[in-house]
Amino acid sequence: MTSLPGVTRTLLASYPPSFRARYGAEQVALIEDVGAKGTTLDLATGSLRAWLRPALGPTGPERTRLRLTATISTVWVMWVAAFFGGLVWFRATGDPYVRALNSPWGFVIYRWIKAGWMIGVIATALIVAAAFVITLVAARRTGFAQALRPLRGFALYVAIMCLSMWLLALVRHSHYARTLTGTPSTEHIRTWYLIALGAWVLALIPLAIVGARAPLVVLRHVELPTRELRLLAAAGTIPVLALTVVGFGSVTFSVYEFATRQVESLPIDVVAAVGLVLVSIVALVSYVRVMPVTFRSPISAD
Repeated sequence: MTSLPGVTRTLLASYPPSFRARYGAEQVALIEDVGAKGTTLDLATGSLRAWLRPALGPTGPERTRLRLTATISTVWVMWVAAFFGGLVWFRATGDPYVRALNSPWGFVIYRWIKAGWMIGVIATALIVAAAFVITLVAARRTGFAQALRPLRGFALYVAIMCLSMWLLALVRHSHYARTLTGTPSTEHIRTWYLIALGAWVLALIPLAIVGARAPLVVLRHVELPTRELRLLAAAGTIPVLALTVVGFGSVTFSVYEFATRQVESLPIDVVAAVGLVLVSIVALVSYVRVMPVTFRSPISAD
């Protein structure tokens, strides 16, 4: 168990799985020797650099396979972040509605962002489902149970969160969680329910972290052939384009808010927009770098 500060451990955990497997132990030992003070910015920029420019080794077929794996991993992690970031953005702009949505341009931008987010979520889910089937087939060659072990805790976590969400929704409409004083517009939610709802939202943070990492560990362990990885990378065009629309669209919406002086007193949507555009840039840069590898020759030729 390392004695490093929590922020330092979090930043170390943000590095790609391939980087941590190759350099993780040395990195932790080095920081413990020299001290963690003043390393926060270096670790943050190093993590971003590791996602954008992964260390892949010498040129050759193995480098190509690792390059594809790294990009697929990056797009997946960025979409996990965009999924939860998008939920925050939609909540911040729509509950209650920010004033910019009442204008024609603001509403049009909002519709584009919503459409991009929905398309990206659906496309990513379909690609992940296809990747899971491919992984199941490949896992029979590498040890079925061992390869899928990292997904057990994630699957249990998802089941618990879905069950708790259903229970919260069920209780939300009961008299135990709300009090009516005349009309539905004067409905008051009880404090204990708001606390439970807040705890559920906070539980999404470790779910996002586990959900981002567990599939990548499985993907790296199974070592899919290059042809399958190229298929997954080619299918990733839609999620990447959708994420680009979401990221730059949300920032455009924020710029529109500033230009029309309609930023609310607590501009959570602006903060979420900055995060969305950052993850979209990371995914786009990583994907553009791998496009020559993905489309340079017929995929069936591998």
